[in-house]
Amino acid sequence: MTEQPKPDRPAAMPRFARTIFDPDHEMFRDSVRRFLEAEVVPHYAAWEEAGETPRDIWLRAGQQGILGTSIPEAYGGAEAGFLYDAIVIEELGRYGLAAPAWD
Repeated sequence: MTEQPKPDRPAAMPRFARTIFDPDHEMFRDSVRRFLEAEVVPHYAAWEEAGETPRDIWLRAGQQGILGTSIPEAYGGAEAGFLYDAIVIEELGRYGLAAPAWD
């Protein structure tokens, strides 16, 4: 098997300009990233080893507004829309986190 050429930019960087996210989306992205870096990434390996994600992290994620971003307010969600879901998924992917899969 021949080795594939390495990209000249990190995989997380888009290959095209994305215009669908506005400044509010980017502020949300920053808050998700900070939360993951502080609350999830340091513990992720232990959670994977244990085979479960602690309930407390779900509660803290909810307090941070990371859960239910596109769920209607009538059902307890933020009703913020799909782009907020996409941001959460992208940020989980940035760190290679398969769980917790918040969306």
